[in-house]
Amino acid sequence: MPDDDIAREAARRDASHRYHPKNIATLKLRRDDINPNLKGLRGEQAYCEAFGRKVDLSAKPGGDGGRDSDIEIDGKLFIVNCKTAMFPRDLICPVDECKPDTIYVCCHYVPEQDRARMLGWRWGRELMTSWPKTHGFHIVNYWWPARDLRSIDELHRLGKTPRGLMLIEKEERERPPPFHGRCIVCGQPGIYVGWYCEDHRVW
Repeated sequence: MPDDDIAREAARRDASHRYHPKNIATLKLRRDDINPNLKGLRGEQAYCEAFGRKVDLSAKPGGDGGRDSDIEIDGKLFIVNCKTAMFPRDLICPVDECKPDTIYVCCHYVPEQDRARMLGWRWGRELMTSWPKTHGFHIVNYWWPARDLRSIDELHRLGKTPRGLMLIEKEERERPPPFHGRCIVCGQPGIYVGWYCEDHRVW
């Protein structure tokens, strides 16, 4: 997908907004001097490129309803919502928008490169265990520290993407084989992870 397609759509969405001193998009634009729609679409682009999806550039006058993309896990399709910021100390989602079965992906937007990179993710139900707080603009959010997010590779494994399958295969190859022998305490034969049977294992 040509980058200018994303930039053009971000500019179109930006122009379609009615600016007001209390409008969130207006406030973010004044703070960062970056089109908030461009940041959001770059986050979606980072996810879609990694997970083999296509960025949805269709017009959404009423918003996207918290759905940026999706992922299939164990035969079930889950909504993915990318949260992109220039300084993402936390993965955040407004309290009244957070959904327990949605996957929230934290993305870091780098203005010098006009690109975003994924930092990690959490389920909405995990965010909802946090104590709500505001991160500015008088919006109360559920949140999770960016330093303590689930890895993107874990999401690949859950979704069994080509990268996920490669990681699963690699882990299987590197897993140490079980020990076939006798417990060194009682001599009971069996297949053990260590040198002891269940009765004599020290946990």
